[in-house]
Amino acid sequence: MFTKIKSIKSLLAVSLFAFAIFFAPKVSAIEYGMLGGKPANPDPNVADSSSWFIYKLAPGEKKEDALQVMNLYENELGVLVYAADGTKSSGGGFALKQYTEGKEEVGAWVKFYPESVPAVFQEVFEEKESKIIDFCNLSKEDLQTAMKKTKLSDEDFDAHQKWCQGTEEVTLSLAAKENKKIPFVFSVPDKADVGEHTGGILIQKAQLDDAGADQQGSAVKLTTRVGVRIYETVPGQVIKKLTFSDFKLVKNYKELNFMRWFEKNPKPEDFLVQGDVTNSGNVSVDFQNVISIKDNFFGKRTQEITDRNFQVLKADTFVSNYSWESPRFGKYTFAMGLKYTDDQGKEQSTYSSPITVWIFPWRELIAILVGVLILGGIYLGRKKYLKKKYGAIGWVEYNVKKTDTIAKLAKKYEIDWEILVRTNKIKPPFLLEAGMVVLVPPTVNGKEIPAEAVKAKSNEKKIVKELEVPAKTKSAAKIVPEAVLVESTAKPFNMRYLVWGVIILLLAGIIVAGINFAKKNKAAEVNTQLSITSLGSDVNEVQPVETEKPVPTEVSTSAPAKVKKETGNVVILNGGGAPGSAGKMSDFLKTSGVTEIEAKNAELDTHIGIVVYYKEEYMPFAEKIMKTLSEKYDDAKLEVATNDEQKSAAVVIVLGK
Repeated sequence: MFTKIKSIKSLLAVSLFAFAIFFAPKVSAIEYGMLGGKPANPDPNVADSSSWFIYKLAPGEKKEDALQVMNLYENELGVLVYAADGTKSSGGGFALKQYTEGKEEVGAWVKFYPESVPAVFQEVFEEKESKIIDFCNLSKEDLQTAMKKTKLSDEDFDAHQKWCQGTEEVTLSLAAKENKKIPFVFSVPDKADVGEHTGGILIQKAQLDDAGADQQGSAVKLTTRVGVRIYETVPGQVIKKLTFSDFKLVKNYKELNFMRWFEKNPKPEDFLVQGDVTNSGNVSVDFQNVISIKDNFFGKRTQEITDRNFQVLKADTFVSNYSWESPRFGKYTFAMGLKYTDDQGKEQSTYSSPITVWIFPWRELIAILVGVLILGGIYLGRKKYLKKKYGAIGWVEYNVKKTDTIAKLAKKYEIDWEILVRTNKIKPPFLLEAGMVVLVPPTVNGKEIPAEAVKAKSNEKKIVKELEVPAKTKSAAKIVPEAVLVESTAKPFNMRYLVWGVIILLLAGIIVAGINFAKKNKAAEVNTQLSITSLGSDVNEVQPVETEKPVPTEVSTSAPAKVKKETGNVVILNGGGAPGSAGKMSDFLKTSGVTEIEAKNAELDTHIGIVVYYKEEYMPFAEKIMKTLSEKYDDAKLEVATNDEQKSAAVVIVLGK
């Protein structure tokens, strides 16, 4: 990844760590793009010494060794070599300090000897089998004796002493494809603490690359760094002890984000399973991180994740993060464990206290509740309306006469006949019988009904009993005209409608939640993603190197342009290809106008062929890359990214065997 510099007075050159030894087999050289390095004198009796400098020197002891630097470019290259102390990366793993940072431990214990010994001492140096430590331990008298001189000049002895001091950094020029050994002496101070001390030797381009200007008009310069680790363990009582200092579950999404339903590609909702592993020992410890997830209801999402291996530095705390995609409902129990080998060679294990959580589909439940409240409001509003319209409020009782019909009474009291029959609950065929009592408005044609014709209505509404009409009777009132006999389309509101509406709404909510749960369940089984920055990504972390930056003549103040999906950054991963192949492809793509390119090693070196992975929104950009690659790499394939490594950039190109 390249970092663009915005400061006017300082220039930050992006430092890219490429410790391929964390990913590739231990016997391979450390290679980032076109720059590489490795131990020149590996000890077959020391595991991993072909990739790392591993020492067990006592306080005051020294060791002579050498670094092999490789220029894999097709042209001459200026290289800067220096040592640095170890430090913790942002992800909690191993990293090396910057060039400008002070040296307190391992970085200060390394002295380089790139130059030949002074010519006057060449024979003496060869007699000492070119051993730097033995040669530098010679006193003035020893040198006189070895050189068979009666007296050694002060000038010659000063040259001897100056050369033996060594240098903290080396600048050299390497021809194309040239390898060169740089001798150095590693000296452990007399008062060095017992236990592990970490650092490394870094190799970087001496000349920063000019990458133009950023969107604010500031100059941008880039550099590449490659590091070889140094592990020095001072003999004594080695202590290895790991414990959990904290374990928690963090929700990484907003439960009541209703806008998520309208997003085209919503971000997965997940929990962060986080544990703090504290190393109270005096050496770094490799451990296996185990995460247990129990599905207490359905059992489908019960998991035990065991393929997580990390390293925690001495007297430090490592934060382990694991992203777990959340379902919509369930009860789950989480626990974290770690396994490691103690200083006695015995396997130790420890576990955190379990955490149990209930997960509810609050978003869906609230939506259903709102729907029920809306239906309830509609029901109550309609009920109030019907009560006002058909409640017979203020109406009086009326004794039906022999000549009365529904149509006549409706006309007489100037009301709709349907209101009259519904208020009095008269059913079809809407017949009236002399003597029956019905409720009518208190006025007729705007005049009040005579007192003898009506009875005052009581506070309680009286319900008229249904009249059973005989088949044929002379006392029956006239039948309402045919047009009136048609049953009203505005039927009384039935409570069953509300009940069925609520049931249907609840069922719909349950079905939607079930489908959503099933999809998330399946997605979690197929692709449970890690959010932690693993050991491998820690050592490839981009770190800035401070250098001076000239003040530009003009500084643009325009706002940054929006990112277009037709462009993006590219990461090239060497997953089994020839050393330097990632760097060559990077140079090839740069000639086609692609500027944001990072080349490094893949987590595994077992990939086959060339595969171009892309995020879905960057498909047009990926097709451009494929078109460019087809000019030189006709066997490349295009696929959609599915895991974290493949999604680490807009386009990720994996070079296999």
